[in-house]
Amino acid sequence: MSLLTLIREEAIVANVQKGNEAWKMITECMRSVAKAGDPNVRITVSSQNPEEVQASVKALQLMGFYADFQNEGRREIYISWMPRQR
Repeated sequence: MSLLTLIREEAIVANVQKGNEAWKMITECMRSVAKAGDPNVRITVSSQNPEEVQASVKALQLMGFYADFQNEGRREIYISWMPRQR
């Protein structure tokens, strides 16, 4: 295992821990949407702590998901688990 992989894994774990309740809510939404067959989800996170949400999004990005957090107005996360088109 490369040093870069170890560093990435440690960063994922740290961000998941920092994500706490937001991480739990986001991943539960992702599971339910994925089971329905949808390739992406938009989640409103207005009741979640913004720092926890940002840490959760960072963990998802490090895992290879396309994840974007809009922390203005409605505070939404967009997550896609389909490969990015390049």
